[in-house]
Amino acid sequence: MVPGIGSFREKFKDYTDYYTIIGGTACDILLSEADLPFRATKDIDMILIMEDNFPEFASIFWEYIKEGSYKCGWKNEENMHFYRFAEGKFGYPTMNELFSRNPGYHLEIEEGIVPIHVDDDTSSLSAILLNDDFISL
Repeated sequence: MVPGIGSFREKFKDYTDYYTIIGGTACDILLSEADLPFRATKDIDMILIMEDNFPEFASIFWEYIKEGSYKCGWKNEENMHFYRFAEGKFGYPTMNELFSRNPGYHLEIEEGIVPIHVDDDTSSLSAILLNDDFISL
């Protein structure tokens, strides 16, 4: 199992409609439930699902990032991006990475990193934008 998956599950147990875990962690969870072996993974990749109470989820997510003492923020050119959170302390996944579908407002880029404005009281997040063809799989 992914190191720290227990703290993740506990923190987000009331918010399972706001994300979907993908990649190695998803495979690890499913294969472990079937008592089948799978290679170890240390991170959680998740697709964000933007719904009505997303600001509440974002606030809980930031709490988790702070509790896990993650290093966060990645600067590209002049913009700071918050989609990769690395080097979590013991008991937390090594890394959390956020992905999102097109949030429904005009963007200057087709694919890439998009800002996710939560609300004026919550720090914004960023996500790696997935195209609609990928999401529909």
